[in-house]
Amino acid sequence: MAHEITANDHMVSGSNVTPWHGLGTIVAGNLTAAEAVKAAKLDWEVSQEPVFDGDMLNIATHQLNRRSDTREVLGVVKKGWQPVQNDRLLEIAESIAQVDDADFKAVIETAGSLKGGRIVWALVRTGEREFAGSVHRTYLLLSNGHDGLRALRGTLTDVRVVCANTLGLAERAVSPLYVSHARGVEARVATALETLGWANEASRSTFAIYAALERTPVSTDKAGQRQ
Repeated sequence: MAHEITANDHMVSGSNVTPWHGLGTIVAGNLTAAEAVKAAKLDWEVSQEPVFDGDMLNIATHQLNRRSDTREVLGVVKKGWQPVQNDRLLEIAESIAQVDDADFKAVIETAGSLKGGRIVWALVRTGEREFAGSVHRTYLLLSNGHDGLRALRGTLTDVRVVCANTLGLAERAVSPLYVSHARGVEARVATALETLGWANEASRSTFAIYAALERTPVSTDKAGQRQ
């Protein structure tokens, strides 16, 4: 299906918003990391196991990534590839939501998995303002892969991610936060966490541009001109 939420996937949507696909758990209020992990059914881990060839000889250069609850193989990765577990991804999202900002309190908006758990995401709403009668929201999308094909990414977006379609749309933008799963991934994640304020600052900059545009008069003739 287009949303790529399989029978072994789930998601949670906060703010009492039902996603277009009608799947998942809908929560009226804000989400903590622990609540999001449980509601999105992300309370499983990635275990790593040896890989064997047809003659049952160990392939020492690679290992399996296996989902702990269903035992499904999520991917075959090189030795040294290190997972970032689901609860850790939501902890990072919660850390972003706890960054002090006088203008707006960030919240965890959505979280879930796709393709049987091969992709996991968490979405943090980092800003909300009204301009010219319309409400504009900004988000920081955190996405992570357990299949060996995706790094941990942080992408600024105005797309509310609830499925594969919206994830792909959001990630057309450049990801300022990009952490590979090579050895030492936790240390690099910790370093990235030290600069969490950039998401809130980016939201403020975006809204400043919107506010300036709202105050800028445009004539009918000028609006009809093509550049």
